[in-house]
Amino acid sequence: MLDAGVAIEQITFTSDAQGSLPAFNEFGEFTGLRIGRVNSLFGEVRDAVQTEGVPLHEALQTITSNPARVLKLKQKGRLQEGLDADLVMLNEDLSIDSVIANGQVMVREGEAVIKGTFEE
Repeated sequence: MLDAGVAIEQITFTSDAQGSLPAFNEFGEFTGLRIGRVNSLFGEVRDAVQTEGVPLHEALQTITSNPARVLKLKQKGRLQEGLDADLVMLNEDLSIDSVIANGQVMVREGEAVIKGTFEE
C-alpha cells in the first residue's frame, strides 16, 4: 500500500485475536476452526520493519493510533495521561519484552503473566 502511495495514516491492521479463524483446504472447502493468534498483528509489524524497511514508528501506527482513530476508541492508540496505558516494550531485535494493558502487566521479560481463557 505504501508503494502505491497510500498515506500511512490511512492504513490499519486489526484482528479478531483469540477469535474463531476458519480453515480451508486447497479447494476452498471448510476444514475446521482454529484460533486467531493475538501475536499475528505484531508479526506483521515486525516483518514490515525488518523485511520491507518501514520505519518502526510508522509500522506501529497501523496497529495503534490509526485503528483507534477510525474506530473512535478515544482511550486507545496513544500515550497520554488519563488514557488506558496500553504499552508494548520491545527488545533491540524487536521481540516483545513486556506488555502493559489497561495499566496491568500482562507480559514481563517475554513471559505471560496474565493468560487468556484458552491459554495454558
